[in-house]
Amino acid sequence: MYSPGTEQFALLHPFHLVMDEQMILRQMGPAIPKLVPGLQVGEPFASCFQAQRPRIQPTYDAVRVMQRAAFLLECLANGVILKGQMLVDEPRRMILFVGSPVINDRTKLKEYGLTLTDFPMHDSTADLVETLSQFDSLIGKYVVEKIRTIGDNYMVASGLPHPRPAGWNPAAQPARSRSPARPSS
Repeated sequence: MYSPGTEQFALLHPFHLVMDEQMILRQMGPAIPKLVPGLQVGEPFASCFQAQRPRIQPTYDAVRVMQRAAFLLECLANGVILKGQMLVDEPRRMILFVGSPVINDRTKLKEYGLTLTDFPMHDSTADLVETLSQFDSLIGKYVVEKIRTIGDNYMVASGLPHPRPAGWNPAAQPARSRSPARPSS
C-alpha cells in the first residue's frame, strides 16, 4: 500500500496537525506557523485551539467518537478558523487533523500572513478567494453595492443609495459577466 513521505504529506496538507494521546502537538504542516506564530511542537492542543464544532472537549476519546464529523477549530491567539476532519490512528495512539483555514477574501489572506500558494492545488479555497476578488472588481463597473460575503455566497444590491431607472437592474451583471455564454435554444 502506498504511503506518502513526510514532505509529500506536508505539500498535500500544509495545514495539518498531529497530536498524541494526551493531545500534545507532535507535528504540524508548514503553513500552520504562519497562522499561529510562535506555535511549537510539544504544546498542548487546548492551549492553542478550541473545537467550535463539534462542541467537545478536545480529548483523544472524544475525538475518536466524533472522527466522522466536520471539525471547526478556532485558534485562540487570533480567531482563525480551520475546517477539516480529525482521524484517529489507533495503533499509534495519534490524532491527525487535516483541513484548511476558512477564508473568503484577500484581506484575510494578508491578515493571516498567507498567500494563495500556501494552499494545496486540490484545495478550492484559492479558487474561491480569486473568484470573489474578481466579483469585487466587477461591482464598481456595474454600480452595485456589496452587502456581504458569507462562505461562497456573495450578496449585492442595486438602486442603493440612488434609485435606478425602472426596468434596469444591474445586480445580476457581475455574475453574468463571470458565467460562460449560454447556448441559445
